[in-house]
Amino acid sequence: MTMDRSRRFKIISIFVLILAVIGLSIAYAAMSEVLSITGTAKMNSADWNIKFNNLSVNKTGNATFIIPKLSDTSLLDYEVNLTAPGDSVTFTFDVSNNGNMNAKIGSLDIGDPECIGVGDNSNSDAKIVCNNITYKLKNSDGTEVKVGDFLEKKTTKTLQLSIIYNSDATSLPTDDVTVKGLDINITYDQD
Repeated sequence: MTMDRSRRFKIISIFVLILAVIGLSIAYAAMSEVLSITGTAKMNSADWNIKFNNLSVNKTGNATFIIPKLSDTSLLDYEVNLTAPGDSVTFTFDVSNNGNMNAKIGSLDIGDPECIGVGDNSNSDAKIVCNNITYKLKNSDGTEVKVGDFLEKKTTKTLQLSIIYNSDATSLPTDDVTVKGLDINITYDQD
């Protein structure tokens, strides 16, 4: 009987050992399974293409001008001569976003008019002119252009730059006054 017990114990022990090895094998297989992730990603090419174009000019009174140079997103090297109250020049131009990304104005550099008089009354003449000039950059709907303004891809927005000698000015300079610092630079950022 002891032999039977010993033999039975050995058989049960082998059976338990085999079950343990099988259980450990299954657990190892479950924990070491390979995770496969497959797929395809496609990145379209980015096209950044914002430009000023279609410049036109409207003047009132006796104002004269030299048309600005358009350089991507800048108006440069232009002159305006305002000779009497109410004279004005308005440059109207389009900002076109021909790219495939939305944009917004990241920075806006509108020059501050600097008046420089000549002759004996240069300082007072410069002050008269600078106190009576209005210089604004607006959207076609009349709202002011500002940092953060949105320009959707494949769209065009019309802007207007106006230089106006206020019609309610009560005095005029005795000599010519040059107004400088009127360049405008608009930097668009990706939205």
